[in-house]
Amino acid sequence: MPLKAFRLNDYEAWAGEDLEGAIANCMKACGVPREEAYDDCYGDELPGDMEIAGDTPGSLVRVSEILAAMEKRGEPGPVCFFGEA
Repeated sequence: MPLKAFRLNDYEAWAGEDLEGAIANCMKACGVPREEAYDDCYGDELPGDMEIAGDTPGSLVRVSEILAAMEKRGEPGPVCFFGEA
């Protein structure tokens, strides 16, 4: 099953096969309980064609590209962080 990106809280979007998988990945990687990983007012899937800031200043990368790289590595993780400049 392909990875998808889900916004979990005010600050983060994580990858998972579904929302529960994304929450579990965040909890495991960050060592936090569900209540800290996920705010139930979120949970929306990010569109694959959404562009977010890349690793170099001024660059943009599509969510679908980030997910494809994670799938290739076999390591789902954070997709993006909100509120960063």
